[in-house]
Amino acid sequence: MSEISSEANTSSFVSSGEMKSSPFSSLITKMNGSNYEMWAMQVKRTLIAHDKEHLILEPEPVQKVGKYTTWFKDNSLVMVWIVGTLSQDIANEVLHKESAKDMWDSLAATYSQARNETRIMQLHHDIHQMRQDGRPLHTYC
Repeated sequence: MSEISSEANTSSFVSSGEMKSSPFSSLITKMNGSNYEMWAMQVKRTLIAHDKEHLILEPEPVQKVGKYTTWFKDNSLVMVWIVGTLSQDIANEVLHKESAKDMWDSLAATYSQARNETRIMQLHHDIHQMRQDGRPLHTYC
């Protein structure tokens, strides 16, 4: 009996005319909403390793000629890779997006704790600065 390699269980996708195994299927922890920062770092590093990071950083080319076909295929590939690393509920949130960058930006806006922490700090500052009759609000508590 022959032994089946782990690569045989990995989904394959077509990119630029050749079959490629998804680098995400076994390397990336599924994003469930509470682990965004770790997930994002893993996805970004994997995209860098496959020379695809530009697809989550740069907008769709304006001119739909020349290298656009390559961009379109690579973008579709990265979108499939990203969706494959998301929980079903989160995947449903971004399936309608038109590009990997749109998916990436939407997920960052929704799940990134860095933005939430900044907003929390701003709210704490604003509350501390609030006054009623010239006195800080905490004097009324």
